[in-house]
Amino acid sequence: MTAVAVPYAEDGLFPPCPIAGCQGITETEGQPCAGCRELFGDYLTHDPAGRPMTTPEVIAHKAATLDAYRTMTAPLSDLPPELPPETRTALDELHARFDAPRDKTRKANQRCWCCEERHTCTRNARGLWECDTCRTVEQ
Repeated sequence: MTAVAVPYAEDGLFPPCPIAGCQGITETEGQPCAGCRELFGDYLTHDPAGRPMTTPEVIAHKAATLDAYRTMTAPLSDLPPELPPETRTALDELHARFDAPRDKTRKANQRCWCCEERHTCTRNARGLWECDTCRTVEQ
């Protein structure tokens, strides 16, 4: 597991925010920091039956999350050989899907220059997005 730098957590002065990716500190152990509460608002829910994470649990969780992100984004040649075969297969498929060449002339959710509605459009000779309906009307 990779060590994660959490400000002041090692000193025990302030507990870290338990939200993955946040490097903030909080007043109450296991509770989100003020920045995360403001940013996520109603998306954060309280589970009365749950218990707050302790500082060591938060640090371990953040390290595991960071390791997972690194594994998902690492080049296939850099992956550890001890990965289970099903994980390696899933990552191979994920990399193949994102590395596949994409058609740059056709794209979903574009605003057609003619009808001004959002459709899967094709870029015309002038570089403008056109939906299939407007393309047939123009021709």
